[in-house]
Parts: sequence; C-alpha cells; structure tokens
Amino acid sequence: DGYVPYALGQLKDLRTLSLKRNKLNGFIPNDLCQCMALEVLDLQMNSLAGHLPTQIENWTNLREIFLQKNRLTGSIPSEIKYLKKLTKLDLSENMLTGDVPKEVGQLLGLTELCLAQNMLSGKFPEELYGLKNLQKLSLNDNDFYGEFPDVKNNFPNMSELGLSNNYFTGHFEYFPDCVISISPQN
Repeated sequence: DGYVPYALGQLKDLRTLSLKRNKLNGFIPNDLCQCMALEVLDLQMNSLAGHLPTQIENWTNLREIFLQKNRLTGSIPSEIKYLKKLTKLDLSENMLTGDVPKEVGQLLGLTELCLAQNMLSGKFPEELYGLKNLQKLSLNDNDFYGEFPDVKNNFPNMSELGLSNNYFTGHFEYFPDCVISISPQN
C-alpha cells in the first residue's frame, strides 16, 4: 500500500513510468504532469481513485496510457486532444462517467481504445469514425445507446471490437477477420 510519489514530477526526462500492480492508493498527482518527456504511463491494476489529472495536456509525448483496473471517477477530460502521439489508451474497469469526449476523435494515431466496464453513456461518438488506424475498440459494459456504430465502413483496420452490454439498437453488419462481442444489456 502506498501512493504515487509527488516527487516523480521532478523527473523531467522520465520517459516510461510503470507502477502497475503495486497496491497504490490515492490519486494520480498533478505534479506527474510535469514529466513532459513521458511516453508510457502504466499505473494499471492499483486502487487509484479520483479524476484524471487536470494538466494532461502537458503529456504531448505520451504514446501509451494504461490506467485500467483502478477506481478512477469523473469524466474523460477534453484536454486529451493534446496527446497527439497517443497510440494506446486503456481506461477500462474504472468508474468513469459521462460521454466519450469528441476530442478523442482528434487522436488520429490511436490503434487501441479501451473504455470497457465503466459507467460511460451517450450515443456512439461519430468523431471516432476519423480514427482510421483503430484496430481495437472496447466499449463493453457501459451505458451507450442509439444505433450500432457503422464499424465496417469506418474502421478498415479493426480486428477486435467489443460493444456488448450496452443499449445499442438496429442492424449490425458483420465483417470478416474481426473478433466481435455485441450482446445487448439486460
């Protein structure tokens, strides 16, 4: 049991921070956003709570974020749009709420977007259709609703898709070479 040390924010040249599976409590300190050279942030499988840091726009070099299996709350901040180098974003298995901000659609290098098992809601954000490099999209176990997203015509590189346990309706068009999970919410 411990906390993410504030002093890590003083490591200006830190490129990779991996503290996964350390039984960390508390929250992700804003001081960590001073690590502007950070490329990989892996704090998965801890007990971190609270909101995502308010100054994430400082992480312009970040390529991968792994924050799954924590107790993060609040919404995904719109400042995420500044993380233009991001290829992998995993915020699954937290307690995040609200819509997926349209700004996520500006992360054109994303190959993996995992937001499963949160309390996210709203319609499928059409801005995500611009993410042509997306190979994995996991939105399972949330409260999304509306028409099934048009995956076949908008995500040419999709190989893994999870939409199960939401409130999507309508017709879903199958396409080969993709693992798909689309069962409805009970």
